[in-house]
Amino acid sequence: MRPPSLLLAAALAAWVLAVFGTASTDGRFNTYVNPHGKLNALEAASRAGMSSLTFVFDRTGSMFDDLDQVRRGTEGIFNTVMKQRERFIYNYVLVMFHDPDVDDAVVTTEPHIFHQKLRHVNLSGGQDCPEMTLTGIKKALEASLPGSFVFVFTDARSKDFHLIDSVLNLIQEKQTSVVFVMTGDCGDRNHTGYKVFDKIASASFGHVFHLQKSQVTQILAYVRESVSQRRVYLVFEDRLNGQSSTSEVPVDSHLHVLAVSLSLGKNEHDTGREKEFLEVSIVDPEGKEYTIDNFKNDNTSINLNSVKLFRIEKPMPGIWKVKTSSDNRNSLRIYGHGEVDFRYGFTTVKHDNQDILLAQSRPFANQNTYLWVNVTDVDAPGQIERISIVDYQGKEIFGSPAMVTSHNPNLYVVGPFLPPKGMHFFVRIEGVDEKDYKFVRIASTAVSSHVLSGPKASMLPTTPATLHQSVNLTCNIEASGPYEVTWKHNDRPLTSMPLYFAKSDTATWPISYVKREDAGQYLCVVTSKDGNHTAATVLDMFEPPPDIVSLRNASAVLNGPAIMHCQTQTAEPSFVWYRNGMPVPSGPATYTYSNGSLVIFNTRRIDAGAYVCQVTTRGGTANATIHLGIFEMPTAKIAPKDIFVVENSYFQLNCTATGVPLPRVRWFHQGAPIDFARNNAFALDRYNNLRVYSGTNVKGVFECRADNVAGTASDYSSVNLAERPIINIPKDEYVLGQGDNVVLECQVLRGQPTPRIHWERNGALFASEGDVSSKYIYQKYGNLHIRGASEIDAGDYTCVAENSAGKDSKTTRVNIV
Repeated sequence: MRPPSLLLAAALAAWVLAVFGTASTDGRFNTYVNPHGKLNALEAASRAGMSSLTFVFDRTGSMFDDLDQVRRGTEGIFNTVMKQRERFIYNYVLVMFHDPDVDDAVVTTEPHIFHQKLRHVNLSGGQDCPEMTLTGIKKALEASLPGSFVFVFTDARSKDFHLIDSVLNLIQEKQTSVVFVMTGDCGDRNHTGYKVFDKIASASFGHVFHLQKSQVTQILAYVRESVSQRRVYLVFEDRLNGQSSTSEVPVDSHLHVLAVSLSLGKNEHDTGREKEFLEVSIVDPEGKEYTIDNFKNDNTSINLNSVKLFRIEKPMPGIWKVKTSSDNRNSLRIYGHGEVDFRYGFTTVKHDNQDILLAQSRPFANQNTYLWVNVTDVDAPGQIERISIVDYQGKEIFGSPAMVTSHNPNLYVVGPFLPPKGMHFFVRIEGVDEKDYKFVRIASTAVSSHVLSGPKASMLPTTPATLHQSVNLTCNIEASGPYEVTWKHNDRPLTSMPLYFAKSDTATWPISYVKREDAGQYLCVVTSKDGNHTAATVLDMFEPPPDIVSLRNASAVLNGPAIMHCQTQTAEPSFVWYRNGMPVPSGPATYTYSNGSLVIFNTRRIDAGAYVCQVTTRGGTANATIHLGIFEMPTAKIAPKDIFVVENSYFQLNCTATGVPLPRVRWFHQGAPIDFARNNAFALDRYNNLRVYSGTNVKGVFECRADNVAGTASDYSSVNLAERPIINIPKDEYVLGQGDNVVLECQVLRGQPTPRIHWERNGALFASEGDVSSKYIYQKYGNLHIRGASEIDAGDYTCVAENSAGKDSKTTRVNIV
């Protein structure tokens, strides 16, 4: 009979969940396409990087204490997971095993169903020690999503240790961590059935733990504090013997939390607790050293005989040093929370446009290999400087300066190199961030090379394609000899003859114009004398959102119609116009045509402004804003209208223009536009007034023309040269008797404009145009009529003619006898 458990297993599972956190983006995760060419919910979760929380439980009777703790402890784990700001756990998997039976995996997305299954577990037996542990782990890995967390609860070694290679292959394929909660070992840790647990834990960045009940409170508190964030991994070292060591750890500016975990292992001959000795401390970049005692008030730290763990929030960027001492073999794990992470993959050909998702998760043995790394959240000028592979002790097996690819600034490559044989190794990257702080990251699981027994084809699980555009389907093939490729669409051959390839290469199937009938599953079928392999992809077709084309603002003349166009080349669109957030109705004032055009029949000033055209198709909705301008016809008014100007002088014509928008004003002379650059007789001020120097050729008609988008208006002014007046008085003297009447004649011989005439008597103003009295009448054309002459009318009479060009005068004498 195996001894009852001394551990609270659920608490340990919670702690391990905190240590390993959530799904890492390290490595290449395989995703799957179902035969119908559609992604189901599980496949979609895998593509989104979500994970499974998996328990593998030994339901032998001796595990009663463990099961009781798991039943009570899982509630705390689930509550912590459910409170995550970003959900990483998609489903829960439970596998129960008991020699010789291993139950089918229970998979559910509901925590309460998982609890219910645990409550109804029946324990039985317990006389024999070895159990079917690896069979249970294998079933759990097959049922779990990539990047998951598997916790194994048992108090016995494995009976089916011959499955170790299958389990390790699944761990590499699924990039999954496995943690063992051991409450017994059948008394022989040197047995192969126990040693396989160490192999599995090491390959998966996991642990093999032996803990006591006193760990519960601090472990659960640590889980609640730290389970909500993704992990990035920095250091993995398995020390085979007790020793004192110092490890340098670069901390970059993107690392928010630094965590150190040191666990003690035991050799097969070490059974006494008095030999357990485990110490760890850390030194920051400024030389200050912290021991585990510095973190005793932190409820997330653990200080046990066999496990030491502490976390440092917001660690100072720079080089930290971790010092460890132990009298036995031990495992150091250093990880953190931060953005910088990476995926990796292997190829035997250096493709020009390599996609990290098309690289292999494991290298092929005896083949020249290229290692590709796609890094995330390293901003320029930060970069990866070195890519290497390291063993379990952290020693570099191969390393080379990283070379960035030309088609993707985040994708780096090293090689070619021959991958090591017969061992597992981790991929490690080193570089500097944008602030010139060094960083290091290590993959979350180890990988090993495997023999390329036949061709291996890989395609993206889904290939995005846009209707009516082109797309290329690519199939990467790794092969050691010649092979043939046949393409199929929904099991229908696309090629009449297979395509021949001599070595590893990329096969491409182009679709120049994607149609709806092109949707579905495409197969890349590879055949060779060494074997066959088929890869599949689903053409994930989508109709693009409508593209609104030929978009332009509209304008209309006040009180006239306005038309706004909204055109799209997408099939079967529907149109809705909005004004100030409200739909524009179709009615007597406005109407929307089936082609998307909106007409306003009689525009008003308030109709000016922004209008939104919304187009909806099966591909989505698009909006476009069009501005409607309401214009008013221009007016032009010129002043003065008709003028005479004096030669060799300046004059000005003013033009007042109105309209919406404000019209452009142009000047014309005799029907031709005035060229201000070539004719310096004309000048224009900022108010569009025309200043003219009156030479001999300036007479004629001047036009002020105002135009805007609504129309054109003009006004005119006639300009003539002024001529100085010349007059004549036919008689030099008039002799009158008392009471006579006489007309003093003043003849205007010439003068433009028509001169103004007035009379002076003896040098003083006497009469001008319009004067009328009983004695004197100023007659038309400047003649002066004197009635009833008397002595006072005697004297010199002068006729004066005057205009803008000058004046002239003539004098006659009136005598009274």
